[in-house]
Amino acid sequence: MSIAASDGKIGRMGVVGVLKVQRAVLRRCEQRTNSWEWTGRIAARRGVPAANELCTGAWTANKAAVRFARAPLGAASLPIRGKTKLEIRFWGVRGSIPTPGEHTRRWGGNTSCLEIRENGAPPIVLDCGTGARELGRKLLSEPGRELFLLFSHFHMDHVYGFPFFLPIYTPGYRIHVTVPAYSADEAREKIARYLNGVYHPTRLRELPSQVDFEAVRPGPAFQCGPFEVKALALNHPGGSLGYRIEVGGKSMAYLTDTAPFARPGEGVAAGQQEIPRESKVLAFLKDCDVVVYDTMFDEHEYLEKMTWGHSYPEYAASICRAAGVKHLVLFHHAPERTDEEVDARAEKWSSYEGMRVTCAKEGERIVVEPR
Repeated sequence: MSIAASDGKIGRMGVVGVLKVQRAVLRRCEQRTNSWEWTGRIAARRGVPAANELCTGAWTANKAAVRFARAPLGAASLPIRGKTKLEIRFWGVRGSIPTPGEHTRRWGGNTSCLEIRENGAPPIVLDCGTGARELGRKLLSEPGRELFLLFSHFHMDHVYGFPFFLPIYTPGYRIHVTVPAYSADEAREKIARYLNGVYHPTRLRELPSQVDFEAVRPGPAFQCGPFEVKALALNHPGGSLGYRIEVGGKSMAYLTDTAPFARPGEGVAAGQQEIPRESKVLAFLKDCDVVVYDTMFDEHEYLEKMTWGHSYPEYAASICRAAGVKHLVLFHHAPERTDEEVDARAEKWSSYEGMRVTCAKEGERIVVEPR
């Protein structure tokens, strides 16, 4: 809700509006909660564990919504004006396939998912890999009931988590889904392929939350609440979009999945003049505070797999330093990359001159302070 007055307090009409929303959510959720619980039990008796898990998750989501509806008015998440921090949290950092186990315990085995926050506004979620499951559970413990979900593309490691993202099963939750597409109908259809009753028990039309769909193409900036967002076409089989997000003079960019924009021996990484496609990337990243960049491969691995659509640290660092980026985060770790190998990569790049370079770690927060 964004009905805050200029002094950060809620006006009389805002109070009335919030109370009406709370009462409506309470009535609807209490009716649905028992239904989901009993449906889940019946599914379990019939030997349909996937449906049982879905119903249990939806039951949990509805219970969380009931808690919100019963909460005191002051618990509502309302934006407060003033200088605040831009916060980036990593919920999934792995590429291609989730890799749980002892060898990825410290750096993380969930696939791509980031949460972007600023000033109490509804968050932006970048991609919905398996990391989105835990993020969804966390979001339901908070009073806010709105978010913006931006997909980079629809390879499965970036979509795995969407059917298990509890906000979509929560009545009263509004989710703005932005998809690389040419129309809202096409955007909806791309998501519906995964929620069609075949690949998952849920159908998109059955979701109790309010899900809006928007198409995005590279071009003019668009708004997600207070965030200004721009999209850039990346270099990946089937296509992918990178995003630059700005708010309050702070900026971050998310570039995954993408191969280098120049061939080996050409362009910025080779110490030469950038090629035209690199010029667009440099302008897109110019003076960015934080850039999260796909560096799935080492350089020798990239040379063996140039058509796979992923990059390597040397190229990402060359591009980001040339663009004046302050902090580069190496992201989309290869599924076979062990904690010890990521340790070695982090140590190697910690002494890079010209900007800070770190490796993405599941659960880690990066905070861009107010200027």
